[in-house]
Amino acid sequence: MVFVRKIGLLLAASILAVSWTADAGIACKYNNGLSCPEQTPCCSPHGHCGNSVLACGTGCDPTASFNDACERYVIPKAVGPDGKSRPTPALPKGSFKVVGHTGVAAQHIALVTPTKMLIIDKAENNPAKLPNGKAAYSVEYDTVTNEYRVLDVLTNTFCSGGGYLANGTLISAGGAEGK
Repeated sequence: MVFVRKIGLLLAASILAVSWTADAGIACKYNNGLSCPEQTPCCSPHGHCGNSVLACGTGCDPTASFNDACERYVIPKAVGPDGKSRPTPALPKGSFKVVGHTGVAAQHIALVTPTKMLIIDKAENNPAKLPNGKAAYSVEYDTVTNEYRVLDVLTNTFCSGGGYLANGTLISAGGAEGK
């Protein structure tokens, strides 16, 4: 009988501990199980402590934040030249139109002349093909004609990087294993 009573007490204590932990809500997800400190007082919707509008605004968890630091962020109204407020459009006006296909996916893009783009992908089975029938990993895309010219690269450019040097030279370096 004593054994059953001890099991019952342990079970009751476990249930209380679990329900208290769930209700307390004091831990910000990525803060080692702690609430946010004074320096970064807001527990963002993503579970990180911070002090910006993004952390302290909509979705901020007040129970895991320092001194209930969450504030409702109000989007400022647009004001016209006459000083009167104007409604902010729900969505910006504009549209997209497909004008051509690049032949390769764009891992890197560089505008190399006013009308030509260099597009580099990693080793993939892209629609653009080299003269030998293998998939191309890079193309030069013409923004006027919306056509591409395949380029042969010597290595798999996955995980590569690139940029322009001071003299205007474009470099691409690094990458994964060879083709």
